[in-house]
Amino acid sequence: MHRDAATVQRAIGQRIREIRNARGISQEPLAFKCGLHRTHMSAIERGLVNITIQSLVAILDALDVSLEEFFRGMK
Repeated sequence: MHRDAATVQRAIGQRIREIRNARGISQEPLAFKCGLHRTHMSAIERGLVNITIQSLVAILDALDVSLEEFFRGMK
């Protein structure tokens, strides 16, 4: 199955939001913990920006989620 980059970008953002909500964390504290601005975090979750590997790793560390667990749960 082939997915275009924009579809994957949105799926990554949705997965971050799903995990963040499940952990009961709002965007602002998560963004602060990752060294990102809240509006940038919002754009990531909405799939509007291309997330870097560095930002993804920082977000997953802040959420205490491994890369394997993160991608296993993606649709």
